Amino acid sequence: MTTIGYGWWQLSLPLESASITGVKIGLIQGNVSNREKFSPQGNRLSLQRYRDGYAQLARSGVEVVVTPEGALPYGGEALYRSVADLLQTYRVPLWLGGQGELPNTNSLILWSASPTPLARYDKVKLVPLGEYVPQILAGIVRRLSPLEGEFTPGDPDQVVDTPWGRWILGICYESAYPEHFRRQARSGGQLLLTASNDAHYAPAMPWQHHAQDVARAIETDRYAVRVTNTGYSAVVDPQGRTLWRSGLNTTETYSTTVYLRQTQTAYVRWGDWLTLLLTIGTTLCFWRCKLFPKIESEVKR
Repeated sequence: MTTIGYGWWQLSLPLESASITGVKIGLIQGNVSNREKFSPQGNRLSLQRYRDGYAQLARSGVEVVVTPEGALPYGGEALYRSVADLLQTYRVPLWLGGQGELPNTNSLILWSASPTPLARYDKVKLVPLGEYVPQILAGIVRRLSPLEGEFTPGDPDQVVDTPWGRWILGICYESAYPEHFRRQARSGGQLLLTASNDAHYAPAMPWQHHAQDVARAIETDRYAVRVTNTGYSAVVDPQGRTLWRSGLNTTETYSTTVYLRQTQTAYVRWGDWLTLLLTIGTTLCFWRCKLFPKIESEVKR
């Protein structure tokens, strides 16, 4: 009852105060299928939708714009050049999903008017057989794998400092790894941002992926902004409430103000201590229940 009461009290507290900094952020859901994206026509469609979405959001007064994982299917200088004129016109920073320069990485890169990035995040948890072939299977699988080139994982200890402070970033598959977000929150991350491409999954998958990011928002006590290619893009508050969610297989832009938070939850500080405590408690209870009846029966004899 005490725990329930504490939880109810926490939920009743206001999330923001005048001292908390807000960031007006814009999201673009491009809605270009993977099959289309890698064709010349699909490439042009992707570029058009992200350019149009960026210009629209920049004119609306947002402070930063975010695109999904692999928004444009290339990297290096070509990635910056594809939006350089818009960045120099509007000067609103843009998180652009694409490939990093060598080593080949699945990245989110933050650019403004200069070709020198303001920040960059490289995906750490790569998808087996989707983004790399595990060494143990390489000899068997490589001939059958559809991969034209493998990605290189990012530094597992990287932190992402932006003009608005330190952020917590993840790309797609990483949403399933709570420790990945916990480490960044413990290192001072103030806002959770994930970029995904769920276009190749069945409709149930985007719901599951959204639920994972809801859990990550609650664990870290952070606002979570998730941007996807085909849905569901969303904004989630630190109490796990979805403030906005896009449609599925729709082209959308959305802007809102999210807030930077510096709290440290028990999970962020100490990790899965509750799971360990409950495991020990259950083991002791099982041992007691099994042992004591034997002792009592021996005493009765």
